[in-house]
Amino acid sequence: MTSLNLIRDPWILGSQKLLTPAQALTEGRLQWPRADLDATCFQFLIGLLQTSVVQDSNLCSDEYDWRELADTPPDSTTIQAWFEPIADYFEMFGSCAFMQDYEEELDGDELSIHALVPEAPGENTLRKSADLVIWRQRLPDAVSLSVAAMLLYGYNLYGTRTGRGHRQGMRGEKVMVTLVEPDRPRAAETVWARVWANVLPYNRWVATFGPSSWDEKRIFPWASATRTSRNGETITPNDVHPLQAYWQMPRRIRLVPSSTGECGLSGTNGPVVQSFIRATHGPDYQGWRHPLTSYRHNREGDWVPMRLPSTHLGYQHWAGVAVAGRADSMPALVVSDYLETRAKPDELLRIRCFGWLLSSDGDSGAWVDSTVPLVVTQDRQRFAREVNLMLEAAQFAQNKLSGALKSVQANSKLNPGESTLLYARTENEFYERVRLIATEEDSSGTRRDWQIVLVRGVLELFDLVAASLTHDQLKLARARARLLRSMRSRQFRQTLELPDAA
Repeated sequence: MTSLNLIRDPWILGSQKLLTPAQALTEGRLQWPRADLDATCFQFLIGLLQTSVVQDSNLCSDEYDWRELADTPPDSTTIQAWFEPIADYFEMFGSCAFMQDYEEELDGDELSIHALVPEAPGENTLRKSADLVIWRQRLPDAVSLSVAAMLLYGYNLYGTRTGRGHRQGMRGEKVMVTLVEPDRPRAAETVWARVWANVLPYNRWVATFGPSSWDEKRIFPWASATRTSRNGETITPNDVHPLQAYWQMPRRIRLVPSSTGECGLSGTNGPVVQSFIRATHGPDYQGWRHPLTSYRHNREGDWVPMRLPSTHLGYQHWAGVAVAGRADSMPALVVSDYLETRAKPDELLRIRCFGWLLSSDGDSGAWVDSTVPLVVTQDRQRFAREVNLMLEAAQFAQNKLSGALKSVQANSKLNPGESTLLYARTENEFYERVRLIATEEDSSGTRRDWQIVLVRGVLELFDLVAASLTHDQLKLARARARLLRSMRSRQFRQTLELPDAA
């Protein structure tokens, strides 16, 4: 059986060779064959650094240490020493195998390794031959140990559906991960800068989660007997160490070692994995706030993870992931803490939002990977209020546009894209004005300008789309007149808190 230690051995795909995690952090970029593997590896590296900082507070005790390490990154030898205390828990095979069930002889079903690929058809679909022929051609029969490690890690992170009895983790399904990214060209090109931006200094971690005694078995679920959920048992943040957020293991899996061959995803030759054993009723995580995910209030008033809305993160969703100080949503902890304690006034930042958007049956889907602005401002409460006004006005305008288009359609049903037409049309103008209100003391002029943008956008879109819905010119004229009155109404101006004379 081929051994691989994910701390000590080189396995991460770099531009020229395989790298250890410490070496990967000093690289310019990684070279995974798929975007989801790249994003998963970034979360893995964030988890390693955050675990090291929490274990040894001297590595980065406060914001001053954090900035010093941001400006002068440590070399790979130093980082390797940071990771060494936890290296024994990152063996791919053996009695304490990374992200795998504690039971070496796991009682479950043996599945092909392609079942770990999120967009692959489910086993039931394959048995019925209900999938398209192209899927059969694309499914990997074997993957390298490098790819297997990231597929396994992602399988536990993203909450993809796998059938009854298989848990989805502490963030449920359609997980949307949000990471801070520097927008300076040189910084954005380094792996260290992109990872370190999402690591909390020790004092900030303790301020959020409180002090916790170090216990590897409470951090790494695979280091002790699995806490199953056969009888409805749950795992709350009080039951284990808060660092388990990075190492959650809701799935019960054991990789089956194989020989050598070609990886079906990366094309490399060497040791491969062809199958794994899977059992049901893994840990059921409840009541967690994951540091890399935004949250919102649901109808019952509970905080729940924000889900991927669609294949594109429009500005109607942007505030929930990027604006602190709102009553109905809060950005990921790494985002809000960065804005509060470490951001510079003139710093340009972005948020990378990504995850798997799968169908209800889990048999098809898309990898979503979007980048949106993260605006640094001194008065976060005022900024949040101004953003809310702009968003309320856009929603009012989009609703009126949708109503006008619906009124001229024969079947009175909107096409899916018509409910977000205005957001797509005015996205650039929105972000331009968001940058302005971040520095203005009085944003009434910018709000008035935003009103003009929305009125113009609504009328242009109506004229563009409505003509294809009906040839009744009288109906079109009446619908447009009603739409225009709505956009000139006092109610619309009030959404932006503009005076009647505006």
